[in-house]
Amino acid sequence: MQLIEQLLPAGAKNKPGRNMTPKYITMHNTGNSAKGADAKAHASYLTSGAGGQKVSWHYTVDDGVIYQHLADTEQGWHAADGRGPGNSQSIGIEVCMFEGIDQARAEANAARLVAELMHRHDIPLANVTTHQHWHPSKYCPALILPHWDKFVAAVETAYNGGEAQIDVSKGHSVLVEWSRGAEVKELQSALNRHGYALEVDGTYGPATLAAVKEFQRSHGLDVDGKVGPATWAALEQEPVSQGHSVLVKWSKGEEVKGLQTILNGLGYGLDVDGTYGPATEAAVRDFQGKHGLDVDGKTGSKTWTALAQATAEKDDTLYRVQIGAYRDKANAEAAKEAAKAAGFEAIIKMDDGEG
Repeated sequence: MQLIEQLLPAGAKNKPGRNMTPKYITMHNTGNSAKGADAKAHASYLTSGAGGQKVSWHYTVDDGVIYQHLADTEQGWHAADGRGPGNSQSIGIEVCMFEGIDQARAEANAARLVAELMHRHDIPLANVTTHQHWHPSKYCPALILPHWDKFVAAVETAYNGGEAQIDVSKGHSVLVEWSRGAEVKELQSALNRHGYALEVDGTYGPATLAAVKEFQRSHGLDVDGKVGPATWAALEQEPVSQGHSVLVKWSKGEEVKGLQTILNGLGYGLDVDGTYGPATEAAVRDFQGKHGLDVDGKTGSKTWTALAQATAEKDDTLYRVQIGAYRDKANAEAAKEAAKAAGFEAIIKMDDGEG
């Protein structure tokens, strides 16, 4: 296992520049599935300034080589917990996930590196953890989390002098907009388990794309609309229970009808057709803007809650206005039509002269 040192220079703006005594090891996946996004490419990214971002970690591992970017005793910016222990007391390791990589071999290389660092710094296995541990909304390491127990077992084997091996089963295809087939149906069913309301038709159309982007955003993934290994891994996790589905543009079904009915009760004039089209999205955006919500046109948990509150608070008292009394029926009919033409509801009620 070749290790190449390519350390960030003193004064680099994408590292804290503070020393540490490492007590933890934090695992990441790079999140970069592009062809050629190997350890060397990530080393070049860091040493060239990381695009102006304050980000740095200690090692990047692929299926053939390891690059070191920071000394083990220097803090990095990789755990998204500010000056918390994720950054100030842990060694950050990124495992590559680019197109064509031997993922099992890369993870085995990472397990051997972790075992070596545990020996070097007297770090217990219990302190080998994930990015998600420090930053719960970040689903990382996305490819390792689904079989984290296997990875930890491989680390323990390597620590005890054995050969680290990890069985990584073949994953799904990468799905993009207008993909079609059985895997798209599987994707749509998985999204529905997570609370979305999609037609399981096997076509990756606009509604599926919107749902994927919303799912990626809510799980701390790259919001690119592509369903690659990281998104598949997050979808395979146990869904969080919730009362309503997350409705997005072009969702269809009874819940959309329910949403349209609620919005109409709040003054919106929507066709209750069960299709979350442009008019429904516009009404949702208007409602969100008036109630201090993020105006994204998606009906998630916060919007459902606000709709329920607005409905409960709505004053249902009706005030009836009489605009005239006529002895001649034709005059009454004319007044009624004039009121209706002005946008008011109008009926003729006959007074029998009693009381």
